[in-house]
Amino acid sequence: ERKQTIEDKTSKIHRQVTNKPEEYQGIKIQPDYTLGVKNAVGQIIDPETLSAGEKETLAFAFITGLNLASGTAAPLIMDTPFGHLDTKHQKNLIKSLPEIPSQVIVLATDRDFPSDLLGIVQPHIAGTLNIRRLGATEDTSVVEEKN
Repeated sequence: ERKQTIEDKTSKIHRQVTNKPEEYQGIKIQPDYTLGVKNAVGQIIDPETLSAGEKETLAFAFITGLNLASGTAAPLIMDTPFGHLDTKHQKNLIKSLPEIPSQVIVLATDRDFPSDLLGIVQPHIAGTLNIRRLGATEDTSVVEEKN
């Protein structure tokens, strides 16, 4: 069943990106199509009780799980995805990006994507663009390709 496939793929990604893999068994799609997180003893945890970073990793895992289960490589666009993540969550999520079988576009600041973490995915990057404002009073920006 499609729902089970989505749960399985989401659970696998979630275990890869969470900073507490020993505390979670997987993700459960509830009858009302909300997500639940299965803890180590199989109880379903309401995602509202998770920290902001844990919610972000759950959302990433679900979106990625949907993408993988669809059988169609849809692009994944992530806008400042690391804002609420601790270092371990951030590193785990970045390490999982090359496993996504589709184009991934990450919109991030230099603080969001420091050079040590950028190095993890550098071999998989097709291109990097830098968007820079021309001046404090200018509404115009310039896009430069970074190499």
